[in-house]
Amino acid sequence: MPQPRKPVRSVLRAAAVIEAIGAGSKGPSAIAAELEISKGTVFDLLKTLEAVGFVRQDEVSEEYLLGPALMRLATNSSNQLNVVEVSAPHLQRLSDEIGEVTHLGQRDGFNTIYLHRAASQRANRLLNLNSLIGAHSPLHCTSMGKVFMAQLSDEEFAEFLKQEHSQFTQFTICDAERLRAEREKVRECGFSTNISEFEDGVSSVAVPLRLGAGPITHGINIATPSIRMPEALVPRLAQKLNQTAAAIEKDFGLK
Repeated sequence: MPQPRKPVRSVLRAAAVIEAIGAGSKGPSAIAAELEISKGTVFDLLKTLEAVGFVRQDEVSEEYLLGPALMRLATNSSNQLNVVEVSAPHLQRLSDEIGEVTHLGQRDGFNTIYLHRAASQRANRLLNLNSLIGAHSPLHCTSMGKVFMAQLSDEEFAEFLKQEHSQFTQFTICDAERLRAEREKVRECGFSTNISEFEDGVSSVAVPLRLGAGPITHGINIATPSIRMPEALVPRLAQKLNQTAAAIEKDFGLK
């Protein structure tokens, strides 16, 4: 009988490096110490894995994380794709840059569920208590919700209009015709706004996250005191959000 072949040592080491990074982002020195192999060998393995997209290096921390090629291989198993883990550092950088609160949300029926919130130390107020992680908010009066409202099919939107839409402030849009107009507006410009519609004095702007070929189920937003979001600033904030969304989508290997 032919003798079974021995495992290829370099492949075993590459697999060990991937597993080490999969447990949490690390630099070459930490990986070398954990695996008890030379730093030079680890560096060579990382560069090879990076070349094929199995790992990527964070530009700020210079630590290594799992790369987009592995993300693509895992798309058939949703548990392997952690949208919060991928999005969180990008949202934190955006919050730090603009000095405001940012959120990651997911559609849940005719509601939005908040998955993550990043706050800059310069943000002097915890905005919108309804955005606590795991909390739900309606589609008709939040920027994140309007992103999802714009993605509803005509049949879904017709069903959505049959629902009761609560009036939270004097600015909340509840009328069916105005909601139709708002839906078309979001579809045309690619972003949505909430100007004191859910909570007095709190405004936000949101854009969709395109994490696959199917329906859009995730979005990100910036929330701020209304006084700090004049109409003239909205396009710039939307641009910042689109840049952040593109970076998140890239880390998912989608661009």
